[in-house]
This record gives sequence, structure tokens and C-alpha cells, in this order.
Amino acid sequence: MSSTETTWTADGETKATNSTSTNDSLSIDGTLTVGGASQLNSTLTVGVDDTGYDVKFFGATSGQYMLWDESADELVLAGDSKLSFHDAAGGENIIATSNGHLEINAGTTLDITAPTVDVNVSSELNIDGNVDLNGTLDVSSTSTLTGLVTASAGIKLGNNIIYASDGGATITLDTSDNVTIGNNLKVGGNVIQASDGGSKITMATSDNITIAGNLTVNGTTGMAFGANNSILLVTASAHDTAGRSLSLVAGDTTAGTTNNIAGGNVNIQGGQGKGTGVGGNIVFSVANAGSSGSSLNSTATAMTINYKSEVILEGGIIAIKETSTPTAVADYGRVYCKSDNKLYFQDGAGSEHEISFA
Repeated sequence: MSSTETTWTADGETKATNSTSTNDSLSIDGTLTVGGASQLNSTLTVGVDDTGYDVKFFGATSGQYMLWDESADELVLAGDSKLSFHDAAGGENIIATSNGHLEINAGTTLDITAPTVDVNVSSELNIDGNVDLNGTLDVSSTSTLTGLVTASAGIKLGNNIIYASDGGATITLDTSDNVTIGNNLKVGGNVIQASDGGSKITMATSDNITIAGNLTVNGTTGMAFGANNSILLVTASAHDTAGRSLSLVAGDTTAGTTNNIAGGNVNIQGGQGKGTGVGGNIVFSVANAGSSGSSLNSTATAMTINYKSEVILEGGIIAIKETSTPTAVADYGRVYCKSDNKLYFQDGAGSEHEISFA
């Protein structure tokens, strides 16, 4: 020992009031109490392999400490002591706020990177917030999703069925790409919205459904209405704007590559009766202009095609555009007007007859 100042031994304890320095090993069999700052310029080892000792660091609050428990081979953060990262008192930490409750907190982002991440939950996994899945979601048990779920790669169902929590009503997706809902579809926010926030379906409290965007029906049976009198209606425009048009357009063929392909038909059909009950008529109604004012004009029937294939006009004028003699069609007669300002009838054999009025 090179130097020692004011050093003594008492009750198995070694104490120094000033400083002690040595270039040799220092072995203390009793308790060493250091009242000032200490600096170690080399490795600190507590115990040896297979024989360790407890090491405890106390905090400023009662019951808060860090303990290496050698008998349990555990590092213990007692109470709600935090294991903080990056800086003290920051937002990145692990803490047990109570017995049985462990929190992992991150100020902005928590990244978990691994080929496989297993989360073993005995009762329930709760995710409070939006979920963005960039891969496949494989759910082999019951899951409850209360927030917005975005799945850019789709959601794949092992048995093609989504069940209600009580196992009752279901949503079934079959191999024909049809979706069957076993009971009512209820939307808590009254809006079904596209992932980009654009097109959406809104259910109003007045039982009306508003579709912001195009409605595409890919099924072969079309769009069906309930067993009530129904109407396909364009919403009224503003008070100072003309009403909007409704176009019923059949399918086009695609341009290019193949020649001489026909377009689709527009079929308008009255309802079918049974037995002695006749089929429904096809009725065309219009609203004629009235006197000056801001009230809506009344509609009236302009033309009816009845179940006998009779065309009934409720007054008005039939205007026929001038044309040339058409190609005859067997079993069909044609009425037309030519540039000579005369009206003609062509029979199915192609003979043309001028229609004259006495």
C-alpha cells in the first residue's frame, strides 16, 4: 500500500475519512461503506460464475429500486420503476404500472422486426386505433375489430365465412364471388367509405342511401328492389338549376382488335302476371309547362304500351324524321316519311304503299 491517511478498522468495517490508494489488490471481508463519489477504472465483477450475489440500487422514492436477485437469476425493477431508453423521463420506456400490468411506451413509433412475431393471448387482444396490414391477416380464432382496418393485400378467410359474435348471422363469400349477408348489415357510423376517403355509401336516418361515386353491379341477376312499389330517382337540383338527366345506357363493346361486334340492348319489361292476371304496362309520363311560378308542374301519362302490345298515345303529335326507303324485314310492316313530304307503308315483302288521307 503506497499511502493511507486516517484509516481504521472497527466492528468488521473498514473506514477512511480522507483517501486511500493502493497499487495492489484490496480484499475486504466485512462491510465497505463509501460516503463520497467513487470511480472504478476497470471491470467490476460481483461473485464468480455459478456463485453470485444480490446487487441493489435504490431510487429516491420508497419501494423503488433495481435488484439483481442472484437466487432467482432475475433483474427486478420494483414498484413502478421504469426502464427508460434514449433519455431519462422520456417517452420510450417499459413500466409495470401495477401488479399484472406491463406497458411498453414509445414516443412516436414502436418497431418490431423479426421473421415471425408470436403474440400469445389467453383471452383477448385489444388494438385501440387504426390497423394497417401490408400482408396477409390469418385469423384462426375470434377477433373483434372496433376501429378502421386497412388491408392493402386483402383479407383471406379460411372457410369463406364471417360469423357474428353469437355464432348467428353470417357473411358468406362463395366461389362465384357473391357475398351473402345472413341478416342485417349495420354500420355504426352510417358510412361505408373507400380506403382513399373518396367514394362512399351513406345511410341516412330517413332510410335513404346515398352513393358518392359510381355503383358497379357485376352480378348476372341485376339490381333488385324490395317487394314494394319502388322508384329509381335522381335527386332534385337546386331551386335555380334545371333538373339533372337520368340515362339508361346498355353495354358497349370494347373498341379495337375485333371488327363488327354489336352493342347491348336496353330491355324495358313490365311485370309478369299469372293465370288470368295480365302483365304490367310500360308507361311514359311527362310534365308539361304550366303558368309562371315556382311550384312543380304535375306529371301526366304521355304514352302507354299495354299487355296487348298496343301503343296508346294520350294526345300530342307523332313526328317522323324523313328517311329513304328502308330494307324490308319479313313479317314486319314499316311506316315512314320520305323527303317528298309523303307518308308510306312498307309491307314485309318490301312493297311500298303511299298513305293518303281522304
